[in-house]
Amino acid sequence: MLVVLGHALEYLRLSDVPTKFVYIWIYEFHMPVFIFISGFFSKNLEKGRNTALRTFAIPFIFFNIILTILAILTGKVESFQFFRPGWTLWYLYCMFLWRLLLPDLVKIRNVFKISLLVGVLYGFSSEFGAYMSMARLLRFLPYFLGGYFVKEAYLLKMRSAKWKYVKAALIIAASLLIAAFWIHENLKPEFFWGDRSYRLLSMELFYELAFGMLSYFIGFGFVFVLMVLAPAKRHFLTVWGERTLTIYLLHVYLIGPLVQATQRIPNAGIHFTILAAASVAIVQLLSRSFIVRWLRIALDRLDRLIMRDPRKKF
Repeated sequence: MLVVLGHALEYLRLSDVPTKFVYIWIYEFHMPVFIFISGFFSKNLEKGRNTALRTFAIPFIFFNIILTILAILTGKVESFQFFRPGWTLWYLYCMFLWRLLLPDLVKIRNVFKISLLVGVLYGFSSEFGAYMSMARLLRFLPYFLGGYFVKEAYLLKMRSAKWKYVKAALIIAASLLIAAFWIHENLKPEFFWGDRSYRLLSMELFYELAFGMLSYFIGFGFVFVLMVLAPAKRHFLTVWGERTLTIYLLHVYLIGPLVQATQRIPNAGIHFTILAAASVAIVQLLSRSFIVRWLRIALDRLDRLIMRDPRKKF
């Protein structure tokens, strides 16, 4: 839900400070937790590597082609950029590589600690940027590895932690203070995208290092918040979670027109309310069974078209 809402606020946050505050707050933790969960469900190394191409690479290629064509037709880009994943599709590309490399990464001693160090320092190099999502591959890798290494029993233990609601409230308060500080200092929200070197953000060295480390604290802290606040029983949100990939893949094709159609609304409060309500409606629509079934059939057909049947000889 927050991923969809964050994308819906992409243009309004440029002209409205309260929306910018909400936007920064969402981006502090929504993809870190999203990727942590992805890592948690990647514990079967052999299956993850064997299905990485079908599950992530093929959908990425297909949807990236469609998204790029639409961007060219609407004048958003001037040429086809296959190795610069369009908008939200960097996640599919990164998941493909993370799943592919995970069996080898986990053999490296202290790989999680190393990934944290690299995730802070990558921004000092201009080599890592949007090309092949190299910056995001490195920046968000600790969350993926963290999800993989953490045991389910430890996550469940968080539910019974002492002062859990107080701790969760402190983490949320810290994230809100960071968002307020970002607004006060007029820092660029793109820092939380993790897709570019620090020099493009015009930040002081102290901020780069301090918030590079602090952002990991907030990102992993919200894993704790999620475990404390998420309902233990099935809830209407459960369906959204079960069908996350469908929502993630398709929401951009509805969010784009929504953002364009609401651009001329003069009142920022009304504009925000419409975008938020429409985001909920989009998530609800794309989590419907017939949408999930249609997408699965389409991807299965694409898979059969591209991939050779292992039972047949060349």
